[in-house]
Amino acid sequence: MIYNELRLAGSAKSSVIGLMVGMLLNMVLDPVLILWAGLGVEGAAYASMAGQITGLMILYGQTKKNGNVPVLRKKAKLDWTNVRTIMAGGAPNFCRQGISSISSVLINHVAGSFSVSAIAAVTIAIKVAYIAYALVIGFGQGFQPVCAMNYGAQKYDRIKKAFCMTLFTVMVFLLLTTGMLYVKGALFIRAFTGEEAVATLANRILRAQCVILPFMGYYVLIGMLLQNIGRFALATMVTMLENGFCMIPVLYATCALLGEAGLVWFKPISSGLALLISLGIGTHAWKKYLGKQSGETVK
Repeated sequence: MIYNELRLAGSAKSSVIGLMVGMLLNMVLDPVLILWAGLGVEGAAYASMAGQITGLMILYGQTKKNGNVPVLRKKAKLDWTNVRTIMAGGAPNFCRQGISSISSVLINHVAGSFSVSAIAAVTIAIKVAYIAYALVIGFGQGFQPVCAMNYGAQKYDRIKKAFCMTLFTVMVFLLLTTGMLYVKGALFIRAFTGEEAVATLANRILRAQCVILPFMGYYVLIGMLLQNIGRFALATMVTMLENGFCMIPVLYATCALLGEAGLVWFKPISSGLALLISLGIGTHAWKKYLGKQSGETVK
């Protein structure tokens, strides 16, 4: 919570300091407590706890510096207007995580109808592709405070400029990353499995995802833009498209029509559909909510 508060207040450096110190301490204490102290799993738990507590203390201290908003218990009070706003604002993330969990179960169920190797192949391929996807989310989180603060100040031109710059950066990054995954993805896959059948199928699935992955930056960013300009219903709809509304029916349809080959193509097809729908939603929102001149109120 404090990390997000600092980030959205524009104090990204302060939030990074707290997170990095906590993670580094965890990494250092893991071998010390697990191996040298001989505590095993218990040592890993202690290392994680120490890292989390240290990170929390540093983040809390950062709220009192650099003009950040301090966390004061005496000012805490239950305001149902704020509660509703927080719940509405968090709905896109909550629904995305929820639908992703459901879709993961369904993917494993469908893949399991072919073989255990198919389950492993799909899981590995999606996880490897997510390496690039997760970094794109990081770029998007950098865009969020810029978007939210300038929308509140009615500086719509700044939002458009920041969005386009972030989108360009993300697309270049994804083109480079996707090219690497397409050519060298098998090396990453081999780190997870030594079974030839699993590695071959996983590589086919990964390469199929590379067809659409370079263009998915828009899908990620438009959902974040809608969330940060207060269009929570649209943002929730967009975030649920790729791993929910589009992927679930496409998964069953492609596997029914193509058999095991459906596991190769369901992800790029559903991602493509999600991208097209988000383009329509994003274009409409862009014109309606950001089409005014800076300083004009958008209703």
